Amino acid sequence: FTHLIVTRPKVLHCWLDQPNITGAIAGWLAGVPKVVLSTRNVNPTNFPYLNVPWYRHWYQILAQFPNVVLSGNSMAGIESYADWIGIPSSRFSLIHNGLNLNVIESATRAMVDGFRAKFGLESSTPVIVGVFRLSEEKRPLLFLKIIKELQRTIPDIRAFVAGIGSMEKQFMSEISRLGLENTVTY
Repeated sequence: FTHLIVTRPKVLHCWLDQPNITGAIAGWLAGVPKVVLSTRNVNPTNFPYLNVPWYRHWYQILAQFPNVVLSGNSMAGIESYADWIGIPSSRFSLIHNGLNLNVIESATRAMVDGFRAKFGLESSTPVIVGVFRLSEEKRPLLFLKIIKELQRTIPDIRAFVAGIGSMEKQFMSEISRLGLENTVTY
């Protein structure tokens, strides 16, 4: 709230449930003209560890504010939230996830060769990269199961995973349990 009072933004964009609600309340108190609340999944009743009883009540209140814009990154997520809150899905704007390839530098041959050398990979070694949160809904253990299955037909496959989350210890244990210590780099 105090940061918003000092900076006086014209738009406050929040992502995910708790930041959406606390941000919208702070934005309202600070007089921010436009507040965008972005949902990134289906509603929190689908995830016990994210299901906080007061979220729904506050979304219902905030959805009534004309300066609050609701957005989601999928129609399934929008419909889930709209049904849960009790508002029409048309109250949401659909904004798909995306990458601006104009600002992401393509890897050069030297960068690829350097990466492969760092990890002792031949130029022909197949590589899979997983970038995801280590949370139940992202199914990181399924990723490992698929790598193990692929290893049967592609023995020299290597996988690299970037991500953090509540399942990190379980993820590391599963790498060991499946015997993927030399295949998966976390």
